[in-house]
Amino acid sequence: MLAEYDADDAIDKPSKEYVYSPTGMIAVVEAVGSSQEQISYLTEDHLGSPRLITDNTGTVISRRDFYPYGEQISGVGGRSQIPSYNLNHSLKQKFTGYERDDETGLDFAQARYFSSKYGRFLSSDEFTGGPEELFFFASTASNNPTFYADIATPQSLNKYQYCLNSPFRYVDPKGHQQGGEKSFIDSILDSVRAIIAPYTPRLRGGSSDSSTSADKDLLGADKSLRTFTKEANKASEETGKQALNSLEMIDPIGATTVVGYAIKQRTEKDLAILAVGTVFQIRSSIKNNKALIKLAEEAGSTVQSGLDNLVSQLAKGNLNPGIGTKNLFGDIFYARNRDGARVFFRKRGDTIEIVGKSNKANEQQVIDQLRKIYQK
Repeated sequence: MLAEYDADDAIDKPSKEYVYSPTGMIAVVEAVGSSQEQISYLTEDHLGSPRLITDNTGTVISRRDFYPYGEQISGVGGRSQIPSYNLNHSLKQKFTGYERDDETGLDFAQARYFSSKYGRFLSSDEFTGGPEELFFFASTASNNPTFYADIATPQSLNKYQYCLNSPFRYVDPKGHQQGGEKSFIDSILDSVRAIIAPYTPRLRGGSSDSSTSADKDLLGADKSLRTFTKEANKASEETGKQALNSLEMIDPIGATTVVGYAIKQRTEKDLAILAVGTVFQIRSSIKNNKALIKLAEEAGSTVQSGLDNLVSQLAKGNLNPGIGTKNLFGDIFYARNRDGARVFFRKRGDTIEIVGKSNKANEQQVIDQLRKIYQK
């Protein structure tokens, strides 16, 4: 939405205009009288919910907090003592940026309506969108009546569930399928990594022992930490402090919300340590099997950008990219992207070995091939 008009507004004088950046809505311009404007600036949380609204002087004019599934919190945990919580604002965009209908209290999620009270969509939707799914619909639906779901993720079988019942981790901007898998801590750490990158050497962590725990790989808490320079530590600790200060501004109550409480239990030093990532070498063994080559080419014809994104994230040390990584069997895992891209891999020391690629249509064929080759 770019603008709103009342019935008698001139085309060049809307009653309200919305301003966006690449990451979402950042400001609202409202007409006040016949010749004046009021500009409100929005500060969103990691889910895209506008939590803090300020005027052009930086004064807080409204705050909103939400329960996990989007109901607005009022008068709980000392909020009644903070004036800005008691000030209403005309902005209708609330939980994750959904526009809330004043009469019904329902959120407009594009494809369908969402009830923040019940944490459920009010109608089912079997499509994730896009021409690929429509193209494969006939053959896929005839062979698999639960084609709309990921059978390895039981929550997806419920056609009315919201974001796999993980509202702190995912968002669903179009009412089709969960996405945006980053948690609040993930978002903070991404910012920390970006800022301290100039001070940080290219880390190549992980030992040659394949038994190194996944947690150590994901958090970069292995021996690569010892390569951190004094300057990097100082820069990252300062960044951690800035992150916590930002949280204080958005969420002054903090301990009354789960995400606020969780992040505040970490010190600035914790954030500095978690910010250090592990960089992996990428090697592909798909070329050793003709069937896997053909299946990877088929996948590349429809979801190449998704495949590239998953491989790129794995190389950067993110072993849980896209909508999440699952264990197939033994040491074989597969990373999944929301467009249906699948990258099958295993970790060997500081190397990620890509053993297969697929889209949703040929995923089972790739799995069958991998079981023949690697499952002993």
